[in-house]
Amino acid sequence: MYEESPMKSSVSLGRRVRGAVRSGIGMAAAMLVGPAFAALPKPTPISGIDNNDWLKVFEAYAGQGAALAGKILAVGIMLYLGAHAIADLNDVRKGDKEWHEIGFGTVVGALIFLVVTYILTQIDGVLVTK
Repeated sequence: MYEESPMKSSVSLGRRVRGAVRSGIGMAAAMLVGPAFAALPKPTPISGIDNNDWLKVFEAYAGQGAALAGKILAVGIMLYLGAHAIADLNDVRKGDKEWHEIGFGTVVGALIFLVVTYILTQIDGVLVTK
């Protein structure tokens, strides 16, 4: 087909060599550094629960897991609402939608945001046994 100029390939080769040297230096430095062991905190039992009653302990941890799952779901909902608002603004910019069509989505999105925020503030007291 066509041949590359020798100048172009030599520059590319030089960059490759410099990258390989830098990688080798980085790996050598990583091997010379000793292992780093963090002093992790000891796990603490859930307050107010007898640790000998395995069913209560399981129930408490399940409640904490449900609270965490709810918070992760709420963050996903908020990210979706933000992405939807940005997509609507992009549609207005392209001319696919009118400005008055965004108003309804904004009001509904704000209401959902308020409800999710309220639920997040209440979730710890409902699901987690203290």
